[in-house]
Amino acid sequence: MKPIFIAAKRKNLHFDKKVLDKLNLGKNIDLLYTIQYENLAKEVRKYYIKKGKKTTLKHVLGCLIVKSKNPLLIITDGKFHALNIAVNSNKEIFIFNGYNIEKITKVDLDKYNKIKKGKILKFLSSDEIGIIVSTKLHQNRLKEALVLKAKIEKMKKKVYLFICDNVSIQEIENFPLPVYINTACPGLDKDNYKILNYIDILPYIKK
Repeated sequence: MKPIFIAAKRKNLHFDKKVLDKLNLGKNIDLLYTIQYENLAKEVRKYYIKKGKKTTLKHVLGCLIVKSKNPLLIITDGKFHALNIAVNSNKEIFIFNGYNIEKITKVDLDKYNKIKKGKILKFLSSDEIGIIVSTKLHQNRLKEALVLKAKIEKMKKKVYLFICDNVSIQEIENFPLPVYINTACPGLDKDNYKILNYIDILPYIKK
């Protein structure tokens, strides 16, 4: 059966112009949005254009890398997508949900990178490793996981594959492995101190 994807957009969204005006981002701004906030993002862009600012508008997922010299403002709720984009792009990012402004700062990025370094050291020193594989569309990297498994085993480590549709952090905790290599959604590494994205260990694995 072919899956059908329907964008669930939030309606009747308004934004506080006074809050937005307090955010001085300059004349060139890159606007990002999650699909639920598309309508609000378009309204924000219109407002900025009336203010004489140059803007771009882009729908994003959490795994996106944004290469830009302009300030980034993402229209969304919560920090999940913003943090992932900030980490992937190594760039600070502002978050606007219509009423409040938040920011992923360089301090946040430095904290994340420090934690990631600790996970990498744990991977290198551990004898047993788990690899998380998702069966979801666009997240299924079973072939990459099998190649990764073979390479890690050459490092004299025992490797276990965990294949699932919905990745449950609680279920993973039932298996007392020191490190899990994630090949699914890259945002998973923000949810658990044992999960490390596979791209982060590639420099430490022999080809």
